[in-house]
Amino acid sequence: MSPVPSGFGQVNLTGTAQTWATIEGSMGIPAAASQQMLRALVQVTANAAMVRVDGGAPTTTVGILLPVGFQQIWMASWLRNAQFINQGAGAATLSVQYLQ
Repeated sequence: MSPVPSGFGQVNLTGTAQTWATIEGSMGIPAAASQQMLRALVQVTANAAMVRVDGGAPTTTVGILLPVGFQQIWMASWLRNAQFINQGAGAATLSVQYLQ
């Protein structure tokens, strides 16, 4: 069965590590879509970002680099444990399409 889109959100990342719960809350994605999410299409535009999916906080130099144009399907557990931070000058835009 093909994934069904169930929610979309977009946010500009800051220079402070943000948990997924904080980011999701600012995106205004309905709770039902969040609860039904199995996977998510994650995209980074405008500037690079750093991420950690082990629950730890990334810094601008520690974590996994998500370059401009990064696009990948993630498991819901990765996203729920993720923390993101903007890297460098300018704000990275994080776009997320929930899939169920």
